[in-house]
Amino acid sequence: TARYDPETDTWELVPGVTGLGIQEHPDGFMWMGTFPTTGIQAIDVETLELGPFIPLASPSQTKGVSIDFYGYVWLVDMTDSAWRIDPDTLQYDVYTGLNQPYTYSDMTGWGLTNVANPQG
Repeated sequence: TARYDPETDTWELVPGVTGLGIQEHPDGFMWMGTFPTTGIQAIDVETLELGPFIPLASPSQTKGVSIDFYGYVWLVDMTDSAWRIDPDTLQYDVYTGLNQPYTYSDMTGWGLTNVANPQG
């Protein structure tokens, strides 16, 4: 996992974190679904220091992350499950029986509140 700095034309690495799906939360963390250890990792957007990691029991790797209008972090796997995580308490609920859930088109909460209408 890395962040590109266009001013210095360099990459800042976050060692030890590999993931699929990432979304910024208003709490100042980027939340990333991780693999090969299935879970979700918080990364400070300013310092790139690791925040909380929540391991999740899933038979499949994580696929997507989204933030809803209420600030919950949602994570889906590549089979049939979604997790709703409270970023304050790190407690979560799991929802199963879904049909290949996805976040980029299925969930737009926090992203939708930050959309800007270009002027000009």
